[in-house]
Amino acid sequence: MSELSIRHIEKEDLDAYYEIYKNEETLKYIPMPIWTNESKHHIFNKMLDDKAIRYSVLLKDKVIGNINFYPQDVKDTYEVGFVFNKDYVNKGYGSIAIKKAIKDVFRKEKAHRIYAYLDARNIACKRLCEKIGLREEAHFIKDYFMDNEWTDSYIFATLKDEFIK
Repeated sequence: MSELSIRHIEKEDLDAYYEIYKNEETLKYIPMPIWTNESKHHIFNKMLDDKAIRYSVLLKDKVIGNINFYPQDVKDTYEVGFVFNKDYVNKGYGSIAIKKAIKDVFRKEKAHRIYAYLDARNIACKRLCEKIGLREEAHFIKDYFMDNEWTDSYIFATLKDEFIK
């Protein structure tokens, strides 16, 4: 999978991100609005301007996903989130790309801890977190209200000294 790479988000990624974020099934467990043709520029420009560390995942030269690290109030701690084009899930690309991005943030940003906060109904995401070496730290019961129902959440995390050996 040497054709797979990550790089920081660029303005030219807009159309590829739109392909990802306009899909209702892709965003089923992600608390954000589905992108429309009218909203895509505004939402994407906000992504470019915020404080998150954002990576595009490329297969050859095609953007197939993105990985985001959100700085937290706790020193050197980041929440990671990721989403991939529906045509490229369950092919091993996510685990490789996310591991690369986590290593990059630990090294370049001097992060101490990275965690993922996910909807417990998202079994694929749970399995991906386990596959990349994050440990389950918490299972919260009905702690998040989404789509008119209370849902459970998981927190998976790793520390720099655990992840980078």
